[in-house]
Amino acid sequence: MTATTFKKYRTFTYDEKGKPVAVQLDLRNKHMRTFFEEMMEDLEDTVEAMARDDEEGRPFDEFVQEYLTDNRKV
Repeated sequence: MTATTFKKYRTFTYDEKGKPVAVQLDLRNKHMRTFFEEMMEDLEDTVEAMARDDEEGRPFDEFVQEYLTDNRKV
């Protein structure tokens, strides 16, 4: 997806002071829908990894460092 496509299919909502408070993505656009689905999958994976780290007692930062190191070797 290009930056132009992203800008075209998103809308910001502002509060009474003019500060952005929300963003709306037009999911009728195929590229925007794919972007959103991938973003949500990444978020779910991150939440699961954080939960596993809590169970194992391992800091999340340590997990991220190991993950980045492992992926660079591939």
